[in-house]
Parts: sequence; structure tokens; C-alpha cells
Amino acid sequence: LDFDNGQRRTDERIAALAREHKLNDAAPIYYASMPRPRLAAGDPEAVSALLRRMLERNIGLVIIDNLGKVSGEAEENSADMQAPMDGLRYLTESGAALCLIHHQRKASTVANERKGETLRGHGSIEAAIDLAKLITRDGETITVTPTKTRGPTVKEFTAEFVFEHDENYELRTARFWPVAVDDRRAEEEEKRRAMILEFLTRHPNMTASQVYNYLGGNKK
Repeated sequence: LDFDNGQRRTDERIAALAREHKLNDAAPIYYASMPRPRLAAGDPEAVSALLRRMLERNIGLVIIDNLGKVSGEAEENSADMQAPMDGLRYLTESGAALCLIHHQRKASTVANERKGETLRGHGSIEAAIDLAKLITRDGETITVTPTKTRGPTVKEFTAEFVFEHDENYELRTARFWPVAVDDRRAEEEEKRRAMILEFLTRHPNMTASQVYNYLGGNKK
């Protein structure tokens, strides 16, 4: 359920993914972009209507983009968010998994902040979910880091977004390919070592604390 990108962009992306994965029209995938009326997750009638559609189509996974667009009149930073989160939680009682896209707060300057605290909005948002995953991007590579798990531990993983355009520069194919996390970490460590050496070359009298601050408070 796309409430953010718009029909043309969503059509293009779904088609590109489907072509790369060789899916045809019989694939049990359904999507709607900018539907009206917009889903209000805090409205029991709206949630029940969506649940009926899910059951009719035997849906096993629902992706909603994004939480801010389906929260209705609830203030994101207040306890009002409990109502839409309860509504979304109710959808999972059908047996389907619900993937809810949400955004981070603006970059924090607090050192050693728990990654889950970067989740934007009231604490009831994180409290209502079983699994929270922080997605960070470096070029076309994403790293998915669990910040909260209510069940079995989920490991961090990394993937590369690979795509091709046609002659009109429209997206033709797209997919994610797995990247070994250890390889990615080794690459990041090498970059960080190079940063430290370059910094110390220019500032040979810097203390360890100053180097730490230069690296953004991350000693890894």
C-alpha cells in the first residue's frame, strides 16, 4: 500500500522488480498507490475493511509506505499513536505479516545512542512492534540492522540494489543481491583506518579523544 511515491513511480518499480524476478500476471502480488479514501489506521472501520480485503485475497504479507501517512489525526510524538498502532497490530491477527515503513529522527549528536532511539515519534510506536529494523544506505548498498526483537534474534544483513534503465532512462529491471556482512565490515574498517591515518598525518598532536570526536563518536 503506497501512500507516498505516487502511481507512476510505484508502477515503474513494481514492473522492474517483476521483470527481473520473471513474474507474470498470475503472481499473487497486489498493490495500490495513493488509494482514496486514505487508510486511517486508528479507525476501526477502515482497518476492518482492509482486513476483509486481505482475507479475500489470502494475503500473507502487507507492506505499508508509510506510517506517517496512515496515522490519521494522531500526533506522531504523543500517546495518540497508540490508536493507529493498535489498528495495525489488529491486521496481523489475520496471520499476515505487516511491514511498516517509518522514518528516522534527524541525525542525533548523542554519543553511544541506542539505534532504536533513532526511530521517529512516540515510544508507543516501537513498543507495538515485534521487530524493528534500521536501514542505512551507502551508495547502492543497504545494511539492515535489527534494533528490537520480540522473538528469535535476527541477524544484520547487507544487500546491493542492482538496476538497469531502458533507452528512455526508465527503470527496466531491479532487484537486491545479498552481500556478505563480513566483507562489508572489513571494507568499512579499512576506510576508517584510512581516515584515522589521514587525520593523524595532518594533525600529529591530536589526542585519542579528538580522534574519537572526528570519527563521529564511533570507535569501531
